[in-house]
Amino acid sequence: MSNDQKHPAPPVSHGVERLIERLRDEGVAEGRAGARKIIEEAEARAHWLLQQAEEEAELIRRSAVEAAERERRSCDQALRVASRDAVLSLKARLSQVFNRELDRRIESQMQSETLLRELILAIAGRTRDYCESAERLEVLLPRHVFGLEDVRRDPESVARGELTALVRELIGESLRDGVSFVQSDDDTPGLRIHLNERGVTIDLTDKSVAELLKAHLQPRFSALMDGIVK
Repeated sequence: MSNDQKHPAPPVSHGVERLIERLRDEGVAEGRAGARKIIEEAEARAHWLLQQAEEEAELIRRSAVEAAERERRSCDQALRVASRDAVLSLKARLSQVFNRELDRRIESQMQSETLLRELILAIAGRTRDYCESAERLEVLLPRHVFGLEDVRRDPESVARGELTALVRELIGESLRDGVSFVQSDDDTPGLRIHLNERGVTIDLTDKSVAELLKAHLQPRFSALMDGIVK
């Protein structure tokens, strides 16, 4: 009996099954490896995307914080400027009110016949003390002081009133050493003293006196406003 008859060859189907099993195992292993690789890549991608999202969120947060800070500083600056402008505007308005009230009061006072007479006597007499004896003085008075229009309108009331006494007193004073009283071309409250030989005029009208008082009082008024309005 031959060897082939003693050991018969394994059937073909058994070898095929083993091949199929091996291929299946290899396929499963490759599939698992591929799946694992896909999962790892997906996890890496997800981690990267999460990191990118966190970085972008941090940039957005910082940008928002910086924008809010810029807005806050801008608002603070705008408030400071508005406050400063309001204070300056208030000071300017108070200064205007102060100046208008000062002008009004001085104009009213300079129209007083009593004050005008005192100014004439005091200024003319004092000016004569500093002038040469031969030098002539002209005191320019408002037109209404001479009362020509008042006389035409109501002669009796003028004769009884203080204006007449004032005019007579002025006429009497005009006889003093070189001092004459002249009617001005306008009715500006106050008076002017003109030194003929020197060509100098001393302006004591309401506007001139108001400017002198403003120059004297305005610094004190401003200091007062700085202490009250800050």
